[in-house]
Amino acid sequence: MEQVIIMKVKIKTITPLWTGGINGSCDRIHETGIIGSMRWWYEAIVRGLGGDACDPSQHECPDKDGYYCDSCAIFGTTGLKRSFRIDLPIIENPNNKEQLTIKVCNNRGWYLKRGLFENEVEGYLISGRLSNWTEWEDVSQFLALALRLASEWGGLGARTQQGYGVAKVETDPVLNINKALLFNGDLNQRPSQRTNTGQELPRFDEFFFARIRFYSEDPWTFIKNNTTKIIPLEEFQYYQDTGIVPISSLVRYYLRKLIRQEIGHKSKSNSVARWRLMGVLSGRYHNGDFGKVKAIEWRCQKCGGLWDHKPTRNEHLNCRGRAAEWIWQCENCEREWGKFYLMNKETSTIERCKSLIQVSHAYCVGENLYEFRIWGWIPQVLPGSLKREDVLDKLIEWLGVETRDLREWQDAYVGKLWDASLVNLQQPQVLCFDKKESETSEDYLRALSNSGGKL
Repeated sequence: MEQVIIMKVKIKTITPLWTGGINGSCDRIHETGIIGSMRWWYEAIVRGLGGDACDPSQHECPDKDGYYCDSCAIFGTTGLKRSFRIDLPIIENPNNKEQLTIKVCNNRGWYLKRGLFENEVEGYLISGRLSNWTEWEDVSQFLALALRLASEWGGLGARTQQGYGVAKVETDPVLNINKALLFNGDLNQRPSQRTNTGQELPRFDEFFFARIRFYSEDPWTFIKNNTTKIIPLEEFQYYQDTGIVPISSLVRYYLRKLIRQEIGHKSKSNSVARWRLMGVLSGRYHNGDFGKVKAIEWRCQKCGGLWDHKPTRNEHLNCRGRAAEWIWQCENCEREWGKFYLMNKETSTIERCKSLIQVSHAYCVGENLYEFRIWGWIPQVLPGSLKREDVLDKLIEWLGVETRDLREWQDAYVGKLWDASLVNLQQPQVLCFDKKESETSEDYLRALSNSGGKL
């Protein structure tokens, strides 16, 4: 089959792009990182329109009858090649080891390695295998739709929860939303694997999007004044030179704080819901009330030493033993466990969990006017019978949006998140989108793709 260009793509990074690498740094632009991000948005759109997109990490396709889900049919899976490839120039990131450390209120901190920041990257999507049930023109329109949502409302690449990935993406051919939706009809007509029943996977009709603007004559001094540690200053200077305001860490810290204080279970903190919404490396919680379980006493079985915190080497020099967790306690009900097997029986552990809520860095959109994004997927039900609407109501309150359905820029001075004791924004305005109850998924897509919030 002769390969042809099905789409031209132009990417202009607004905040650094992170496409990852085998050594954990963004050493160059990795085509697989762009493809992975496109697939994530593609799958979310497919699910929101009632189609089927399996979890590619589970290798569920094909099924026993040889059918593929609506995502694997285009993006491929084990035993099936992707329908297209992406051709991008090789752009190196020579300073990929540089890192900015930001702490808020002396927390553990965020470690922001330098992503790729290029004025403009041009590439092509090249045709490959394609089944007889659709045409390349239709495929390209659906891919253009995925890129439009990522560009205008979300992010491209990885680590979007840490501020990376805001990019202006232009496609040729340009998006025709009606043609994109016609392709979705083609997807629904083909024999496919039905994979999504009962699965909790991202779907765009459960996404919310917010763009926040604020005025500042010197936003970098604002960041310094509202954080407790920024090192090294040379790396912070890089952000100033590129016009990027690293606000993501500050906003995430106080957003997590508000979730801890105001979104709970039976008037107590709901640690599991907080971890699902904002991410966690690992956490243990009490099954009875969703309270965080933490060690409150450490003991060395060899020397008998006791500590109310994990001792440092200097604190435990009297023997070669190892101080281990000895007593655990639930933060909500103060239940204590002195035996591991009992604690293990009454508690559960949540392993590495990515944040469902993403926060970008800020970028300049006018004279002394800056903008950043808060967006993400809020499932219908979260741990502790927490409902999506309850989370959204709180988010809207914290953002200071008076009317959710307006879909226009609104003054947000009363937003609790912007209070002087929290993020401390001046003259904030918010443009907010989430699916209306009376709105179809198709109309929600049209509203997002035709909004006036373009970069």
